[in-house]
Formats: sequence, C-alpha cells, structure tokens
Amino acid sequence: MKDIDFLYDDTHLEKQELEKIAKIATKEPEKRDFNAVILRKFTLALINAIAEEKKIVREVKVIPKEIKKVIPEKPKEIKKEEPKIIPVKPIEPPKPEFPEHDIIKNTENKVLASAKLQNHNYFLSEPVLNDKDKELIKKIDSKIDQKLLKKPELVNDKNFMVKIVQKYSKRLKIPFNMDYFDKIRYYIVRDSLSYGKLDPLMQDVSVKEIHFNGIHKPITISFNNEENIETNVIFEDMHEVNNIIKKFFEKAKQKLTRDNNYLDIDISNIKVKAFYDFDLKESKLDIKK
Repeated sequence: MKDIDFLYDDTHLEKQELEKIAKIATKEPEKRDFNAVILRKFTLALINAIAEEKKIVREVKVIPKEIKKVIPEKPKEIKKEEPKIIPVKPIEPPKPEFPEHDIIKNTENKVLASAKLQNHNYFLSEPVLNDKDKELIKKIDSKIDQKLLKKPELVNDKNFMVKIVQKYSKRLKIPFNMDYFDKIRYYIVRDSLSYGKLDPLMQDVSVKEIHFNGIHKPITISFNNEENIETNVIFEDMHEVNNIIKKFFEKAKQKLTRDNNYLDIDISNIKVKAFYDFDLKESKLDIKK
C-alpha cells in the first residue's frame, strides 16, 4: 500500500532540531579533531539531503491515486469521393458518303449534271449560267417552246438545235462553241420538256423520294436508305413549282381547273401527290419513285 502524503508540512520541528545540530556541528572546535571534522561533514550532507527531499514533497501537493492513460483519438477517416462516371455516348458509325456520281450526260458522254452526298446533304452540280445565258434561254424558249411541245423529238435534232442556239448567241454577241451549245440545250430540255429544277433529282436513280417544303426552303429527299436529306435545290418562285405540277397533270391526262387542282396518281411507276394553288400560296408536291 502506498504512503499517503499530506498537504500539511510537519517537518518544521525536525528542521529546527537539525538546525541546532548544524550550529553545533559547524562550530569551529577549539581543538582541531579529525573525528569532529568527519562528523561535521556527514551532518551537513544529511541536512542537505533531507532539505532537498522535503522541497520535492512541498512542490507536489496531491499525488493522484490513478493516472489515466490518455489514448489519442483516432483520426477521422476522410472518405474519398468516388469519381463520377459520366456515361459516354456510343460513337455512331459515320454515315456512308457517296462520291460524286454522274446523272445526265450529252450524246458525247460529257457530264452535264452530277451529285454527291456529303455531311447528310445532297449537292447537285449543273452548268453555271450568267445573266446573258439566262436571257438567251428565255428568248429561245419564247420562240420554240410550242414547237417542242408539239414535237418533243426536235430537241434531239442536233442540226435544228445548233442553228437556234447559234442564231440567238450571235444576236446577243455571245461566243458560240459546242460546249456552250451543250449547256444551253441542257436547260432548254430541263425547263421546257422535263421537270425543271427537279429533273436531275427525277433522273438520279439513288433518289427515292422528293419533297417540296415551300419557296425559299431546300427540297428534301430520301437517298437510298437515308431520309430527310436537304438538297441545294431551292425554289424562289411559286410559278416554277406550279409549272412542274401542271406537267404532272398533263402526263396524267387530267384537266387542271380550280375544282380539279389536286393530284394523287401513279405515273410511269412514280407516285405523285400534288396540289396546284391558283393563288400561288400553298402549292404542294411530293414524289415517290
């Protein structure tokens, strides 16, 4: 069992006694005695030892019965946030792009119209016309339009067509050559005898459907298995569209009147739905080959 230390210091009496002994011990003897010197030194050492011990006791007021062990707290675990997994959309395989393909050629196998599918858009290439070319075509149309309607085979009469184009080229001071003739003839056939701006689309075997969506809007098509593809073919005037619809009525041998201005018929394996608007507002045209 441990000794109990009290806060009360009862050693002062002992200290007084020791101090008396110390005075006697430190007193210089009348005669120098060796034993007395030894006793004196021993007594002083004993006094110092006791004083040091008591000093320590005074400094420690209470000695706790139990010393609790301080257990350091466990550091809190920092939860690592799981990285967010952002779902990645599967990469769609690129849609097939079709290289430029020929649509219309002349009798010498020269390409006049071609097209290509790129970035889900259909680009039609035709001979480029300037203002003088357009003026020439307009003059020729006004002169031979009725002749061609009565005798469409005249367009294949090269001598006849060359003379006509050459004649009006000279009047408008346009240099004439056979390449120029092919270009002008292409547009005369396209606009007078065929389906105008839609004619190349009609002749392209890869085009399965043609949809007119209104003036100033691209014609859309289905191309092989691709649907709703925009083209660079745009109508700027409702008259152009009505002229094409009128030709379908003529092909179907139906009379176009205000009471009969809707067409839903198969013509030469082509399904045609058309509405001819006499007020030039909402004409409609859908073609399915």
